Amino acid sequence: MTLRARFPFSTSLPALFAATCLCALPACGDDDDTPPPPPMPDAGMPDLGTPDLGPMYAPGTTCDDPHVLTGATASISFDVTGEPSGMRDIGFDCGSQEAMRWAPQHVVAYTVPGTGLQRVSFTTVNAGTGRRVDTVVQVRRDCERIPFSFPASCFDNTSQTELRSTGGTSAMGGETLFFIVTTFAETPATGWSDRGPIEFTIESQSASAPTVSAGSVYIIGTRVEFNATGMDANGDALGIRGVFLDASGDPVDLDRSGVANEDDVPKLVFSPSVGTATSFTGTAVFPGLTAFIDAAPTRPTQVDLTVYDRGYAVSEPLRVPLVEATEVGTGAMCAELVRCRTPLVCEMGSCAVPADYAGYCAAATPVAITAPTDSTTTANVAGRVGSGGPNNFAPALCTRPDNGAPLVVDGDEALFSVTVPDGTFDLSARTNVAATPTANDTIVYVRRGCADPGDELACNDDVDLRGMDYRSRVDVRNVTAGTYTVFVEPYMAGMATTFTLEVSLRPVLGSGAACDPAQLRNRCAAGACPSGATPTCP
Repeated sequence: MTLRARFPFSTSLPALFAATCLCALPACGDDDDTPPPPPMPDAGMPDLGTPDLGPMYAPGTTCDDPHVLTGATASISFDVTGEPSGMRDIGFDCGSQEAMRWAPQHVVAYTVPGTGLQRVSFTTVNAGTGRRVDTVVQVRRDCERIPFSFPASCFDNTSQTELRSTGGTSAMGGETLFFIVTTFAETPATGWSDRGPIEFTIESQSASAPTVSAGSVYIIGTRVEFNATGMDANGDALGIRGVFLDASGDPVDLDRSGVANEDDVPKLVFSPSVGTATSFTGTAVFPGLTAFIDAAPTRPTQVDLTVYDRGYAVSEPLRVPLVEATEVGTGAMCAELVRCRTPLVCEMGSCAVPADYAGYCAAATPVAITAPTDSTTTANVAGRVGSGGPNNFAPALCTRPDNGAPLVVDGDEALFSVTVPDGTFDLSARTNVAATPTANDTIVYVRRGCADPGDELACNDDVDLRGMDYRSRVDVRNVTAGTYTVFVEPYMAGMATTFTLEVSLRPVLGSGAACDPAQLRNRCAAGACPSGATPTCP
């Protein structure tokens, strides 16, 4: 029996970066029976990435004989239907797993016009590209080598609904760039294809790198917040990049790989976007990064901040201290070094639930459960997650079963409100009921305050991971009157999961009350219910 591989939420820092920062879909394997030769390192050219030794086939689709484009604007059209696969190995971080990196592709060589720094934009979202052709574009400085992850080199979907590709990069006038134009082979999105016509267009214009005048980096609970203020003449500042340094100014090996390298550097898109302003102040937050800082071989004390734009032109670094701030919850006083938990906001000096989150919580589906007296009451409600619905919440208390690290989850959620009457009760919320198949992978968590993760009472991922029962159950003892929110999420974003949620309220009885020794109908507050003809609570 083989347990499923749950790779999207690895404890490795590069995997977290891929899930949290610049999104590049993972790729591995092969789509035919002949395995490709593995990429080999080249110590003489470390800045260009690992050599690409993939096989070469048809003329016009290789680095030896690429399609050539020139001019400030240029385009080319071709059709990958019937093309052989395996032109170039584009690496594990680009393309589709199903095709195992070997999809039909074309190589385009483009000599950047002009002088000085140029912004090069490109897209396959054109009339000549099949409306349902799922494209991928990789940018290379050296056509024979798989590039590193930054500046961004792999461009997949333009948006969640547009799977044709759009991207940008920066280069100096006179430099030649190579574009591997390919498809997301065996695309899992229904109705999309990895074969068909593609029109690839390029536009180049003069550019300038952003500048950074001020910045800060805060450790706030389990998250790290990056802030930068600066100027960008092109009005296209996109995100922030931070190199963590120790007290001596040396880079820190955050992922404990044995060497500090690009895998240890967060690259985060500003959220919210700074738009097209030429002067900007932007913020980006990395959830879960604190665990890596705490476990690093040396403690980082400072950060070199840079800002990059949509062409991935990068500012000069600004060195700032790494500052630890206290994290507080709803109603607590807040200031620069006393910060509100996400998603709370600091208003008039105290932490408050923002209006949009208050609306999300108010829209929770009520669970119509009968108020119990001396016996447990139960209600069931059906639901579905993982179909691209709202993704506003994440569990705070769930951990990985193998090492206790925080469980990183980034899927949509269903919210249910449970009203607890006066008295004391045990609240149970579970999807491990007969109506939910054991393979339907859910996460269930319960909060007393809906928006504040500090109000989370319990969380569960799998009731029996080894037994391959991926349903969930949480039990919260001694809840009192009020409204509680039950959240159900899929384990992975995009994993469509149906479920039946069962919610139960079990009365907790005082001394002298008639009780159930089996503790199914009720439970005694002060001890076990004794056996006997007419048992009563001690």
